[in-house]
Amino acid sequence: PLGILLLLLTGIGPVIAWRRASVKSLGRNFSISLISGFAFGVLFFLFGYRNYYAVVIFSLAGFVLGTIFSEFYRGTRARQSMLRESSPQAFGRLVSKNPRRYGGYIVHVAVVMMFIGIAGSSFFKIEKQISINTGESFEVGRYTLRYNGIKSSDSPHVSIQAAEVQVFVGGQQIDTMYPEKRHYKKQDQPTTEVAIRPTLLEDLYVVLGGYDAPSGLVTFQVFVNPLLSWLWIGGFVLVLGTCVTMMPTPAERQERVLAQAPVARGNEVAD
Repeated sequence: PLGILLLLLTGIGPVIAWRRASVKSLGRNFSISLISGFAFGVLFFLFGYRNYYAVVIFSLAGFVLGTIFSEFYRGTRARQSMLRESSPQAFGRLVSKNPRRYGGYIVHVAVVMMFIGIAGSSFFKIEKQISINTGESFEVGRYTLRYNGIKSSDSPHVSIQAAEVQVFVGGQQIDTMYPEKRHYKKQDQPTTEVAIRPTLLEDLYVVLGGYDAPSGLVTFQVFVNPLLSWLWIGGFVLVLGTCVTMMPTPAERQERVLAQAPVARGNEVAD
């Protein structure tokens, strides 16, 4: 609940003028945001995300993105109207003139992406553990996985057992994954290497849990994590927004030039 409130405030705070907000200005500022929030909620609902809290989060994510888009759009259009700049030029100068404000908006976009990733992977995660023999198949969510056997390799440093797993969706093969068990001989340390198939829609994790060589029986743990990639993308966008906020404003750059000018003139006189 606190996270949902934070997400809501992320969309409301930037466009409410301190002590100058009115019903008319609020209606004008939030019209696009409300439409965007409603559209996001409907879109995710149609994609099958039916959990109540998740739909609320997705709707608020659309609301925040609509708010931020409106701010960038209005600022860019204002510069184009007053200064006759092209769209890319107006956008770039809009951000460079006020990096604190617009870098903060980019950080807000990152927060939205993270919320989408957290909501998707928390409410709609699928997990399955199964033991099967070579040539058998099983289903996890929309995926059908077929186990084709173990491929072993050995070197002086490490021995590897990799399971070949074909991945099908709707009867069509989309990938072949190789979860592994490794044993590092020098450290006498066994490790498990997870096979991962990441997409913007969902991540598929296949773990080789165990292998019984005499019987050929293999145990797999499979995880489907919807929208998890957006959590990582949001992290990169967060770094980008932080870097933008740290950019000096034109006034700060001018102050640095003026501060260095007397020093330069003093060096010329000394020479």
